[in-house]
Amino acid sequence: VLNQLWLNFFFQAEDGIRVGERSRGLGDVYKRQIFLRGGRTEEGLRAAVSHTGRLVRDVGAHALIKSLFRYCGAYVAEGYEEALDAVKALSTLPRRKMKRVGIITNTGGLGVMAVDCITEGSGLVLQPLPPQAQEALSALPPYVPRTNPLDLTGSATEEQYALAIHAMAESGAYDIIVVFVNFQLPAMGTQLIKTLAAVSHDFPLICVNTGGQIADRYMPALRRRGVLTYRTVQGIAHALQALDHFNPY
Repeated sequence: VLNQLWLNFFFQAEDGIRVGERSRGLGDVYKRQIFLRGGRTEEGLRAAVSHTGRLVRDVGAHALIKSLFRYCGAYVAEGYEEALDAVKALSTLPRRKMKRVGIITNTGGLGVMAVDCITEGSGLVLQPLPPQAQEALSALPPYVPRTNPLDLTGSATEEQYALAIHAMAESGAYDIIVVFVNFQLPAMGTQLIKTLAAVSHDFPLICVNTGGQIADRYMPALRRRGVLTYRTVQGIAHALQALDHFNPY
């Protein structure tokens, strides 16, 4: 079967090493594998023994296992949430280079946090907004900085979001766009959902909303239209790092 995606969980250090030794080329063009290990700490080891009845040894072997799997092309998740975030992205978005990231937001603080999470310890790049995109954004208010992240501010309208999304997607400077939306703001609604869905059919896009009950109403509508969504900045970082791992060029 082509384009396989596997999620593997194990306790024993020996099991991980044995699988890794047989897994040269796991991250090839057809097979993508994510590994998640339980029992990385002393407390986790004791819990693993009570769960499996087997002796789980050498908490220090985790660093060796990570290096071995990465050498074989597999992705090593540090926790359950990271593994699921990675699977969600890899099973939704197309297989192509995802290194150059554009960010659009109407909440500047989340944009700054996203830059930290996305770039820290990764090869992901936040390209500056190219001149043609800046020109396409000439209709935006003068107080909106023409930068990446592009902060439309809390007064952003659905029309301004559409303008920004199309400008970034059509600029040729980005491989994927992350769109933070505060659906709690009065100017946000169903037209933005239609814009996000339409663009995501042709260009890799992720939508993030960290809000409460209002987000609970809008995010399912996006998912039904095929838009990849997350609720946390950390989820976005996990997704982008996994995408970059398997599509580095």
